[in-house]
Amino acid sequence: MSLQQELNDYIKKNGLKKSFVADEIDMSGSKLSNFLHGKLLMTDEVENKIRNYLDQKK
Repeated sequence: MSLQQELNDYIKKNGLKKSFVADEIDMSGSKLSNFLHGKLLMTDEVENKIRNYLDQKK
């Protein structure tokens, strides 16, 4: 499963707003939305922020 899909699934499963998750991982809402819709290339910075967030929530 891709990181993008993993984050999307987490957001849906927990009934979270994307803006809330964006704040939690210190990203702008538009940047997170672009990532989730495949419009933002994965950088190490984005991947690390998302991976750390998901790891903390497990």
